[in-house]
Amino acid sequence: MRADFRGRLLAYFEEAAESYAAYIEPAFFPLVESFVDAAGLRPGDAVLDLGTGTGLAARIAAPRCRFVAAMDFSHRMAVIAAGRSAPHVFQGDMHCLPLRSAAFDVVLAVLAFNSTDPARSMPEAYRALRPGGRLAMQEWGTSDELSVLLDDTLAEYAVEDPGPDLAARREARFAYHPWDEFETSTDIADELEAAGFEHVEIDVVTPEVVFEEAADFIRYKLAWPFRRAEVEAMPAEVRALCLSDLDENLSALALPSGKLVWQPNLVRVFAQKPR
Repeated sequence: MRADFRGRLLAYFEEAAESYAAYIEPAFFPLVESFVDAAGLRPGDAVLDLGTGTGLAARIAAPRCRFVAAMDFSHRMAVIAAGRSAPHVFQGDMHCLPLRSAAFDVVLAVLAFNSTDPARSMPEAYRALRPGGRLAMQEWGTSDELSVLLDDTLAEYAVEDPGPDLAARREARFAYHPWDEFETSTDIADELEAAGFEHVEIDVVTPEVVFEEAADFIRYKLAWPFRRAEVEAMPAEVRALCLSDLDENLSALALPSGKLVWQPNLVRVFAQKPR
């Protein structure tokens, strides 16, 4: 059901929270650091980090500006973010921000709007900004080579007759989501302009994340609950073959040193609220 997507996502990120801090945040660090650099924060800015997760962007932004507040939909994510010294962390919904209007100079959103209905969340981001305030958001672009290879390899070993839990996870993964209606970055710009933003700029980037070995990239990818569930559902012998195949296939793309360079495609969007 369309109305259920936020509930599904909340349950998913509550489950992902512990492994997110251990395995996902380290992989995201170069992606988030370069994004915060591009956001051009100023010493006097009051910044709101939406969908903060474990607080990575908020922690990077904090020394660069006057004030940072960090919000996440997931209670567990917010608790972990606070425990990792993210500033002013609270739980909230991007569809209805528990904040007064025109309170911030900058809104940051790293891989956050894709978990919302943009027709509701983008006007809320607009409302939170002062006149002349800036929105900086980063989202996934097209799939990259390493991610496609990993998912294709997993699919070759996936169980054909899943139990109820895995079947439900598969159904949820491919269920309706409002973000899926965006086919191009122009669609994102159109939605932002419909929310009232102007001077929308779009940049597609491919920053590098270096893993010491293929196994580290595999651990990062399998930290996401839907992939972890697929691997755990495999019989032990099949699982061992799958993991061995993953390591072999990805190691073939590694540097002579054994390091694996991941270059995800990211869409960065910058916009302004009229003065």
